[in-house]
Amino acid sequence: MLILLNYILVNIIWGIEPLVNKFFLKNISISTLMLIISIFYLICVMIIAYKNKNKLKTDLIKLRNYKSLILLIALATILFMTANYGYLYLVNNQKAAIVAILTAIYPIITLILGYKYFNETLTKYEFIGFMLVLLGIFFINYKN
Repeated sequence: MLILLNYILVNIIWGIEPLVNKFFLKNISISTLMLIISIFYLICVMIIAYKNKNKLKTDLIKLRNYKSLILLIALATILFMTANYGYLYLVNNQKAAIVAILTAIYPIITLILGYKYFNETLTKYEFIGFMLVLLGIFFINYKN
């Protein structure tokens, strides 16, 4: 039950986020918004890190031995920032609801890469749900 509530909460937050971003982008630039978000994010991460300082210390010691892992983390950060900038650009220039729907197709990439590199598979019902999502996206774009 807790997991279901977590899914619902995450989706509510992600559902509100494009509208909040659009509101702020009426008054400030994408770069300024990203900077402000990053500062608050850093503060939150520092609080979480402080509360978990023993685990953090252990993990940082482990990371010292994995230079390639550190490069992958850097790459993930660059990809995240690039995608976030593109997303904010779209929210600023399009309807927030459409942007939210059309940028939510990233699971296709996750599905393909998860299958190829992590041997992840879909059940029959997960695949049907996935196809219904794609069909819905097609109908949203078909009129446009």
